[in-house]
Amino acid sequence: MKTEFSRRLLWVLGVGYALPWLFLMWMVAWWSGHPGSEDHGKEASSMVTLSKGGDFLGNPGPWGELEISRLVIEPPREFLPKPEEFLTGNLWLFKGYTQKDWMNLLSSSSLNDQQQSILSSPGAWKVTARGVETRPSNDLIFSLSQKSRDRIYSVLSTWPENSMHFEPLRFTGHAKDEWLKDSGLRPEIATALQSLLYYRGTTQVFSDMDAMMPLLHSEHEKIQMMKVLMREETLLVKVRIHQNTNIEALASYWGKGRRRKDLKPFLESLQRKEDRLVDVVHLLPSFARMRLYTFPSPAECAPPMRHDCNWTTLNFFNFETIEQTLNPIEIKRVYEKKFSPVPGTPTFGDVILIGDDSGIVHSCVYIADNIVFTKNGPALSAPWILMKLDDVSAYYLSDRPLKTVILRGNDD
Repeated sequence: MKTEFSRRLLWVLGVGYALPWLFLMWMVAWWSGHPGSEDHGKEASSMVTLSKGGDFLGNPGPWGELEISRLVIEPPREFLPKPEEFLTGNLWLFKGYTQKDWMNLLSSSSLNDQQQSILSSPGAWKVTARGVETRPSNDLIFSLSQKSRDRIYSVLSTWPENSMHFEPLRFTGHAKDEWLKDSGLRPEIATALQSLLYYRGTTQVFSDMDAMMPLLHSEHEKIQMMKVLMREETLLVKVRIHQNTNIEALASYWGKGRRRKDLKPFLESLQRKEDRLVDVVHLLPSFARMRLYTFPSPAECAPPMRHDCNWTTLNFFNFETIEQTLNPIEIKRVYEKKFSPVPGTPTFGDVILIGDDSGIVHSCVYIADNIVFTKNGPALSAPWILMKLDDVSAYYLSDRPLKTVILRGNDD
């Protein structure tokens, strides 16, 4: 009896001792496989999976066989801007406009009789040294039809003085309801917000924070609305590895930046098993691997830091980041010195410059199948994400034609 009791006691004690260690080992294994887990100082983001139909196959190419999912990513609460930062007092400035210009705009904006009467009445607008100025009421803003809003706001977007029309909040989703889907907002707030959305090209945009503010009854509702408005659509991309996969070609494509020797053994190990899907985060250089699907910390955005698209692009292959505060002319010189234009189709690691006659509008890094690694602006609320290049171009709204240039590092 004593021997049996002792064995049983030892078994119970052994299990009790081993369980915490088994749990710890499981946690380490899970964390090491989580995208972005190498940067433990990064803030986790909240991700919302889109509706059915969000998954699709990529086009075949030297990058291999891709399986792609669309996701929506939201900033953490502490990184959200306050809605008060986007208030304009409903000021509309039509720079250089005369009374005749103003009346012509009203008559061409598909306004109903009541709206036309309100906006054309003498007390509703004035001619100043800057042009025609008006401050429409919230009621009038909500009453505008989609056609009227598109017409008037496209004119307002011409001048930076109309900050929320020149640089509206935007979302490049692929279905009409994606921006506000599963928003958690009160139905009346969601309905009001939906009515104020309009389009610039294929991009859905929002400009009327002043009209929304009176509808928000608490700080929680302000935060929830900002989380929704700051959403970004991104892509989750995986490469399928099977017995017939050309590992040499795959390692050559993804191993740019002198990483081929490191990636090839990893890819070979996957081929020894059954068909495997590997997240492309594991195929990216350490800079991108640590940042994908994360938001910058406040320290990273504090002056004179500017962790924007160009900082991201120029550091893509760097093991240690280079901190430079460059003006647009200096940035252009860096690109001219370190890169050369290439014709044809881009490959992994190439720089994509999007610009117009005024200069560089945006830069990003080509990944595969028209997918790029991008950070759309320097703000805390702008994450590092994967997007289709066409969607990035649509995100950077411009009335002037945009040009795309492919650059390749001179060391490649």
